[in-house]
Amino acid sequence: MSGIELAALVEFMTGDAPPGRDDDPRRGPVARRTLSAELAFVQNELCPRRAPVALRAGGFALQAALSPPSEMPGIEGRGGVWLALTIDGHPARIGLNWGQIRRLTGLPLESADPAEAALLMEEALTGVLDDLEHQTGLALRFTTLAQAPEAEPLLALQLRAEVSGPATPLRLNLPLLLSAGAGRALAEALRPQQRAHAQPLGLMLRVAVEVETMRLSLAELRGLRPGDALVLPDLPLAARLVVENQQTAPVQPVGEGPFPPIWALTAGLTPRAARLAPDAPAYRAPAMGSTARHLQDNSVTDHPSDTPATPENTQRPEPQAPATVSESESLDALEMRLSFRLGETLMTLAELRRAGPGTIVTLDRPDGALVEILANGQLIGTGEVIAVAGQRAVEIRSLFGES
Repeated sequence: MSGIELAALVEFMTGDAPPGRDDDPRRGPVARRTLSAELAFVQNELCPRRAPVALRAGGFALQAALSPPSEMPGIEGRGGVWLALTIDGHPARIGLNWGQIRRLTGLPLESADPAEAALLMEEALTGVLDDLEHQTGLALRFTTLAQAPEAEPLLALQLRAEVSGPATPLRLNLPLLLSAGAGRALAEALRPQQRAHAQPLGLMLRVAVEVETMRLSLAELRGLRPGDALVLPDLPLAARLVVENQQTAPVQPVGEGPFPPIWALTAGLTPRAARLAPDAPAYRAPAMGSTARHLQDNSVTDHPSDTPATPENTQRPEPQAPATVSESESLDALEMRLSFRLGETLMTLAELRRAGPGTIVTLDRPDGALVEILANGQLIGTGEVIAVAGQRAVEIRSLFGES
């Protein structure tokens, strides 16, 4: 072994550089990440093989998983800040950028005082934090925002999370720094989740109940306004369970009220694409309110003899110019599949594999909650269930953007 290699080995083992070798261009930098015995124990407690933790908090569905990062996470120089917080009184840090903060809270806090910004974030997320504290037993407090974490020994982890709500799901990949006390408290809170999802590689999927089979043309969809009411079809025939927009099964309500939170499957799950064939029958519901829509039934004969005979025309018809249809008129006639999402919940992959006729699904939907209006699976607004002339209908409360 050469002297240079021996010097590098000594530096790696002891952490001290031999004297007189600092300016040697042939010596490569050697570094290692050290972890105290206490922090190593906490990391083993927090990062076993477990399914993502799934919670419902503040009207959102949360899925999160912890893993050790390949290297020390850093956010400096990338427009990010560290949110300082306490977990049961023990310090911790989460790295966020300003765009993520704005999406989570809806507040522009870039110019606010760091301590005031943390307080405003805590107030904006009060509903989520209260539910998390109730379900985990932890006390969570935000203290300040900082450009760099403090120099105290902290355990570096990677927090991967997905937040699902009325808008597009928000996927986060954040650096998380925990003190030993915060890590122990978090590990204790997650231990019941580890027992609940003991199967390897467990997966939680979003499950919703939707009322589908309603078709509107693009022109009719553009004509919808808040205050219009759309009559719903017969629920036992039209309500369906939808799993991640991939699988579907018919369901019927179980319990009291027009839209109870408990539903029962009447058949097994099938791929959703199989039900979207172009020749599939579609229910077109009339709208009541500012614009009324009426459908006319076309008469259909079942036997050739029922069709009245027409005299043959022996004269050659004069050629006519082909009809021209503008591009806008062609798009206005495009049919859109309108559906109403009544509520959501989370189910494990094992539960969905066992699902079949008679399986009960309970939605996380409080009484009186608004339903979501979707066009071709995309959220376009919200509505309230009402009764009109003895029929159930959805009165449009809000529409998002322009159709």
